[in-house]
Amino acid sequence: MTEDDIRRMLRDLREEPVPPDSLARVRMAVDERLTRRSRTPWLAAAFATLTLAGVATFMPRPAALPLTPSPARVVAHQPTPAPLEPVTLPARAVAPKQQRIRRPASRRSESMVIRIETPDPDVLILLVGD
Repeated sequence: MTEDDIRRMLRDLREEPVPPDSLARVRMAVDERLTRRSRTPWLAAAFATLTLAGVATFMPRPAALPLTPSPARVVAHQPTPAPLEPVTLPARAVAPKQQRIRRPASRRSESMVIRIETPDPDVLILLVGD
């Protein structure tokens, strides 16, 4: 079969209508593959979780350690310290408030308005910024 024969055959196939149910079958098969693939990680995770739970259930547990009372602790009584006297701090000279230097307002602080005209004469968009 030459390239011309293949081209001629493809042209003939191009002119044939596609049966509607074949397209539907292809779409259903693709959807089924996608859903099957998306379930696979969840199924693997669920299987691993159940396996670990089963193993943890049937694993032998270590024997409980016998409870022994702890030895009594002897604590020496500490005398309470005398209450502290309030401490007075020497008065400190307060510096006068410093004057803030006012800078001239920049263009950004002024209200900015951007006007956008649309093809529709009844619609005008104004973007206002402070």
